[in-house]
Amino acid sequence: MASPSKPPPESKNQAKGSAAALQNFPLLGLRLNKTCPYVYQTRSFPLPKSKPFRPPAQVSNSLADLEHKEKLKAAHIPATLIRIGSWQFASAHEADLVGKFYFASKKLVWEVLENGLKNKMEISWSDISAMRAIIEENKPGILEVELHQPPTFYKEIDPQPRHHSIWVSTDDFTDGEALKCRRHYLEFPPAAIDKSYVNLLNSDRRLLELSQSGFPSSAETSFCTLQHFDIEHPPRGVIATHTTHTPALTPPAETII
Repeated sequence: MASPSKPPPESKNQAKGSAAALQNFPLLGLRLNKTCPYVYQTRSFPLPKSKPFRPPAQVSNSLADLEHKEKLKAAHIPATLIRIGSWQFASAHEADLVGKFYFASKKLVWEVLENGLKNKMEISWSDISAMRAIIEENKPGILEVELHQPPTFYKEIDPQPRHHSIWVSTDDFTDGEALKCRRHYLEFPPAAIDKSYVNLLNSDRRLLELSQSGFPSSAETSFCTLQHFDIEHPPRGVIATHTTHTPALTPPAETII
């Protein structure tokens, strides 16, 4: 009886290389189940002693890494639920709700398809004040984002099959909740967001650091009220609401003697 064939040396080296890469990857703020196959791999193939260990949260600034970030394509991830304050939208079909990560323009986009037309909100990475993902095996992926500025809103006009969408600015389509509430909560099918979230954190040092910090960043769930405004940078979407007008002063009547 023939004995089972041994795996070629190349496959062993590849497995060891994958394990070493996982060991060296910075902390990502993910919550993983202990039965995750990555844990099995890292235990089965320990890091060679001769290779120096990279400190956690260290991000390489090499030219190769920068070129890799520029080549990353936008990630389009079907979501099942989005909730902002008291407003929420649940998808009935895969295309009804999509989360998008744009690495070149550094934006997050939540796109909603309703009544045959798309609406979307855009979030600049620089407007994110806290974020975290909860990723467990065979469970929905959860992404939570906290903002210090409201998103901007767009609607699709004149949709055409097999053509790119044409977008124009529009009003908030969340019944005003996205203009008030800082925290966005999204759910994704199991394993749908894992790779894209890793790419997101590996593309921006600040987001990586936020993912390792506490969530939320403060107990304040709504954007600043008038008395807490930063005068130079008030939140978008509420400037007109809180603009005060100083009445013009009428000069005193001239007295003729």
